[in-house]
Amino acid sequence: MVRCMWLKIFRDSNLIEKMFVNIRNVLYCSLILAVGSYTHNHPPDFLRGTPLDPYWGYPLIAIGIFLFLLNLVDSLNQILTIKYNSFVKIFVFSIHVVLTGWLAMVVFFFRMK
Repeated sequence: MVRCMWLKIFRDSNLIEKMFVNIRNVLYCSLILAVGSYTHNHPPDFLRGTPLDPYWGYPLIAIGIFLFLLNLVDSLNQILTIKYNSFVKIFVFSIHVVLTGWLAMVVFFFRMK
């Protein structure tokens, strides 16, 4: 009976599609952060020696962090619409934050190699 209840929750709330969209957004954000970090450490040749040389990757890093925050706010909004008690919502959101951070670090450090 419990298994059927979970399947019903996944099917009725369209949760699987929301999870894949969230994972896709996290992957995009972490790739933008990795590219910003790479361009900060390895600026293009035409900028070497110019005043823009040390600041080249910061706009991409700022965009990546901003997109992470937007994704976090969106997921918090979706979690708040769940009709369970506050403990379950806090638990789900904390697991979401931990898994999102872990996935972003894996992609970021894999991209930097």
